[in-house]
Amino acid sequence: LLMRSLHYDIGFSYSRDDDYQVKMLAPAAHNAPVFNATGNSTQQAAILPSQYVGRGGTEGRPISFYVQLGDDFYLGQEGFLHRIAIGAELRSEGNLGRGFYNENPNLPLAQLRSRSFRDIPFLTQFSLYGEDQFDLKIGKTQLKVQAGLRWTLAQPGRTESLSSVMPRINAAYLPTRGLRFRFGYGISAKMPGLLYLYPDPGYLDMQNISATIDGTPYVVYTTRVYDLTNKQLKPMKNRKFEAGADVTLHNGLLLAAGKVIGHIVQLILQPQHLNDFFHKLLVYLVSVQLHRQHDIFVDIQHRNQIVILEDEANLSPTEDGKLLIFQC
Repeated sequence: LLMRSLHYDIGFSYSRDDDYQVKMLAPAAHNAPVFNATGNSTQQAAILPSQYVGRGGTEGRPISFYVQLGDDFYLGQEGFLHRIAIGAELRSEGNLGRGFYNENPNLPLAQLRSRSFRDIPFLTQFSLYGEDQFDLKIGKTQLKVQAGLRWTLAQPGRTESLSSVMPRINAAYLPTRGLRFRFGYGISAKMPGLLYLYPDPGYLDMQNISATIDGTPYVVYTTRVYDLTNKQLKPMKNRKFEAGADVTLHNGLLLAAGKVIGHIVQLILQPQHLNDFFHKLLVYLVSVQLHRQHDIFVDIQHRNQIVILEDEANLSPTEDGKLLIFQC
């Protein structure tokens, strides 16, 4: 039976963030110059008075847009369930605000060079993804596999555009009830943010002349502006590999085999061994060899021992077995 599900998601947000301050300021240095040039130049600096009122603030207009379109396909047959998902995403966010500003650059609230948020391009990411997931029953066992691939392009259409491919796979094999072997591998990537893609320029201010003429201080300085953009910027990638096994507890007992046939094997472990998976797995394998078709229960309340119970009705978490066959 083939089924199909088409879905989409659209989001938009816009907000205003305004901060305005008025402060009475007293510079630490006498006749301190103000360096506020934003280009390569040589000019006369303004001189701060011993006390003044600084006015300024920050104006933000953050805006973001998001759209996702996905299509899921389902295929189900006896003992087999298959799901394929494909889709595309587009995210874009930026700020249309003025950013930090001084009302009077020569009487600054803070000696920071203003840079409008509008001068910084929006951060845009476009992604395509596909995923294949299926469950398959093989006799009394079960195999689950989930594999996916995601491709992301940041800043499409710009010279600083970056792309990454992120594959991943997760698989689980359930040979018997209560026991699961799992494997996983994947690569995740994080695109650099606006702070790294479009950093503030670097400024070098060099004081050329400092003099006092007729009681009036004069300072002449030269500014050099440097582009701090990293041309070698790449997405940050992380590779992850995982393998292990899980054992499921049921009401204080650990069920680790199939149907009950004849005698029942009961594994009893001390509490300090609960976190030692390899210890439990070793005891489990020994028991399977002795009773290949029997259910195996782990009782966490008793000492380390394997017990064969003559009768299924005698199975009890607090009852000692009638025949001890193995001592840990």
